[in-house]
Amino acid sequence: MDIVQEISSIGGILSNGTVVTALSAITLGYFVWRRTRSTHPIMSRLWTLFSEIKDCPDAKIDEYLKQRSALMQFRFITNIQAPTHHHAHELIDFVTTHRIDLAHVGACGKYFDVSVPALKSKADLPKRWHLFARILGVYIVLMASLGLAVGIATDKMVVSIKDSATWFALDANRAKPLFRSDGLYFSECNQNHAQLAQRTGFNSKEIDTLCKVKSQDIAAYVKTGLPEQRFSFAYVLAIFLYIGTLLFFWLYHGMNARDLYKKLNP
Repeated sequence: MDIVQEISSIGGILSNGTVVTALSAITLGYFVWRRTRSTHPIMSRLWTLFSEIKDCPDAKIDEYLKQRSALMQFRFITNIQAPTHHHAHELIDFVTTHRIDLAHVGACGKYFDVSVPALKSKADLPKRWHLFARILGVYIVLMASLGLAVGIATDKMVVSIKDSATWFALDANRAKPLFRSDGLYFSECNQNHAQLAQRTGFNSKEIDTLCKVKSQDIAAYVKTGLPEQRFSFAYVLAIFLYIGTLLFFWLYHGMNARDLYKKLNP
């Protein structure tokens, strides 16, 4: 019997048209909500799909809904969370008066008070060393994320010898200390361990420990443990990417806020 008739792969499930459509709709809905912080656009679209009444017969309610839709459109396009349409009007007047781009205001994030509207005081803006620290944080997270991505892609396990706490990469044929180009091939275990210690990056005791394990046991250990390692790395990578995204926008908003302050106070 064909094995395809007995099992379903994750790739086969995700390639199903219905599943892809549903996931796409959910993703799009979340994106709209993320930009507007409201379900009004989604509910309005659903209403037009299932109702023949396009305009509300109550004039006051109809006017409110139209203003609400206009505010959601403003939030979605500009990514500026104006509380009401009056705040949006005041913000438009502000950027027109000061001859600046509305996108520049949005790029300031929390450093611009939409309810006033005005940029926060200079004392509330990040200092240069704050920005440098954020750049350093983004760099560190990026390097760590690249390392985790490599760890997910590799077919080697990252393990350590308990007695010596020496970390190394392990596969069925070789043990290699981290950040070194050499290592111990298990086929070399019949050679003099003292001589191997001069080349492999392991000391004689560590080589003795590694060579005591049967090659088939090492292969089985790697085969069993590799999926768990990849899952762990992927989990940590997701956390790092989330932190990196927060740090990036923290930096982005701070730099734009300082730049806008200079334009408003030449």
